[in-house]
This record gives sequence, structure tokens and C-alpha cells, in this order.
Amino acid sequence: MKPLIAIWLFTLSSTLLASDFTCTSGSSKRVIRIQYEQQYAFVPCQVVYEKEPEGTTETLWQAQNQAGYCEEKAEYLARRLTRFGWICVTTSDEN
Repeated sequence: MKPLIAIWLFTLSSTLLASDFTCTSGSSKRVIRIQYEQQYAFVPCQVVYEKEPEGTTETLWQAQNQAGYCEEKAEYLARRLTRFGWICVTTSDEN
């Protein structure tokens, strides 16, 4: 029973970490998105950074087998942008 609870808690915490961020500053918008190769699998993953209105998209980080890595990096970037005056809000990934 205990191993089942531990697995459930890990899955729940990983799901809570799987959030995208939308950051704004004036008329500029940045989207930090975590993309997973397979639904319900937290690796492989990549952190995609979109700049609007410039219309550019780039992959900043990726992980093949380290669960939680992409979520940590996405949160790190959102915190960093916030320090520079951007307003970042979390948007849950419903996919």
C-alpha cells in the first residue's frame, strides 16, 4: 500500500509542476511552455520559449530521462523574467 501511495504522490506533484508561464511587459509577451514527447510521460521533454510580437520560438532546454528537469528550468526562467520587471502567470497544461 505504501509504495502505491508514494507513486501516486510523485505523479500528483509532477502534474502540479507541469505548468506553462505567460509573461508580459508592456506590449511584449513571452510564453514558456513545457512540451512532452508522450502524454502522461514527463520525459523526454523540452522547454520552449516564444517571443511575441517578434514571432520567434526556440528550445532552451531538454531532458531525455531526468524527470522534473524541464519543470525546474521553466520555473527558473519565469523567476528570472520577474526579476527584470516582467509579470509572469502560471497557466496549467491541460493536454
